[in-house]
Amino acid sequence: MADELKGAAYHEAGHAVTSHVLGERTFTLITIEPNDQCEGRVQYEPMPDWFQPEYDMTPRKEALIRAEVVSFFAGACAQGFIDGPSEAEESSYGDYTKAANLASYAVGEHELGAYLKGSAQEAERLVDLHRPAIDALAGALLTKRTLTGDEARAIIGSNLKLAGELEE
Repeated sequence: MADELKGAAYHEAGHAVTSHVLGERTFTLITIEPNDQCEGRVQYEPMPDWFQPEYDMTPRKEALIRAEVVSFFAGACAQGFIDGPSEAEESSYGDYTKAANLASYAVGEHELGAYLKGSAQEAERLVDLHRPAIDALAGALLTKRTLTGDEARAIIGSNLKLAGELEE
């Protein structure tokens, strides 16, 4: 049970940190309390009214889709630190399905594979880059199980690398 919780904590922390860094959506809650559908979740504010990709695609919508898709992949990347990449990928099928469905609005069927691969690579890069923030947030989740968005953002903010440290 403790290992499951730790994997879930890293998974949700990966989503939250990446989402925070990309800055397209605000989350209101992060938890590792399981329910019937999942072991944990990051709860976001609703999509903005202007986000209707089925009608037209704008650069703003494309940016939101890209951030969402990258964040979907980031959960498995972070969980891989604990459970190994294979188990993390296996448990992330729902995230991958959501990523593919959302990405299909931004690109055509023929570009979808390359788009998803690029998004997964970006997720890996961001998760590796911001590992200290993911470690800190996962640790807090293991202690409290549920954090408000404000609590989580405070932890993330105090553990993100500053722009000048990224070069080192």
